[in-house]
Amino acid sequence: MDVVQSSLTSNTCDRQPEVPFLRNMRHIVLVDIDNWKGIFKSDLPFSQRTFVWGFWSGNTSWDPPKGSALFQELENHNCFYLHPKCSGSKDAADFALCAQAYKLDIMLPKSIPFTVLSGDCGFQELQNQLSRCNREIHLVNPHHKTVDTVFALCNSIADK
Repeated sequence: MDVVQSSLTSNTCDRQPEVPFLRNMRHIVLVDIDNWKGIFKSDLPFSQRTFVWGFWSGNTSWDPPKGSALFQELENHNCFYLHPKCSGSKDAADFALCAQAYKLDIMLPKSIPFTVLSGDCGFQELQNQLSRCNREIHLVNPHHKTVDTVFALCNSIADK
């Protein structure tokens, strides 16, 4: 068993969140953990009813952040899910993120915006495709902004 999965609480690894639960969210944030591990370094919270879905590959080690109030808050509200570890091949987590975004697009109301947090440029096509389906989707490169600015952007999207 992976170190990450054995040390996480049940809601982050056992099974995906239920669709009715996700339908009550105001914002879905898809995080490329391979590309940005700094998400839990902020003291700022996400807006209420923001769901964070993390993606990581076999080339990344990730442990639940100890002492992170943000992570604890997301966990307490069942608003964080760590996608099962992807293979170690290049861009595996990116492909998983795109596949999951398409699934969520089909299952969730178009009124729920998606945000992808990643420095990878390949998500532009995901944005193009989902925008054609009337999904509001934002790409945020956290490497060009402070952590607080990233959170302010995400919260402004959720609070529209």
